[in-house]
Amino acid sequence: MNPARHFYFIASLVLLASSVAAGQSESTFTCDKSTSGVCNYVIFSKVCEGQSREGVSRTVCTFEKIDQFTLKVSESRRMTGLPQEYSHCMDGEKMPIPETCIAK
Repeated sequence: MNPARHFYFIASLVLLASSVAAGQSESTFTCDKSTSGVCNYVIFSKVCEGQSREGVSRTVCTFEKIDQFTLKVSESRRMTGLPQEYSHCMDGEKMPIPETCIAK
């Protein structure tokens, strides 16, 4: 398993610290610190395709929510079967929305 990656966010004056240990077959998400007492996670995949219309090219992305969950500070959740290129984001006050979050 790869060493844990640590993430620090300030969202709406809530300080969050999370770690993710990702391996080939499983990932473990840990809520290390949150001034609200919880970390809300959304796990998703993002698929982007190039499209061309009337000579203008653009990239269109769709998001597929895989799971969402809430952890209290010091809790962890192990997940298996995630796609290799999944993304996640978190918030200390509300459940994040994949289309509006800055992922990974």
